Amino acid sequence: MTMRAYELAIVGAAHVAGLLATVLVMSALDVGEPFYALVVAAILGSEAGALLYHRRQPEAAPARVKLTVGAVLAILCAAESLIAQAAWDWIVHPDVVIPLSSVGTFFFPYAFFEPMRKALAKAREQQERKDP
Repeated sequence: MTMRAYELAIVGAAHVAGLLATVLVMSALDVGEPFYALVVAAILGSEAGALLYHRRQPEAAPARVKLTVGAVLAILCAAESLIAQAAWDWIVHPDVVIPLSSVGTFFFPYAFFEPMRKALAKAREQQERKDP
């Protein structure tokens, strides 16, 4: 089983929306470092991927699915970071932060898919008990 193309597009949109929203909030409040927005975006993208996959597949996601979602998120992370760096010079040490954030983002799905599967399984179980 793999991720469908529209699911990957939604994962990417969640990542981009998470990054933009976090950057706007952080800028408005004048707090934090911009790379924190990359962490929030990685979390949102991973959670979106896990939710989309596990709502149709209750079994544990194979490594291929997590790898695909991680690759999409890592590529987006690198592209967004490079564009923002070129436009606004937003990261103090881009030569360190951009590669590390991209590699870290790649591994986020491995941390978030299983907890999402368990949460959805629990919700399904509660719904089944409620509606026999």
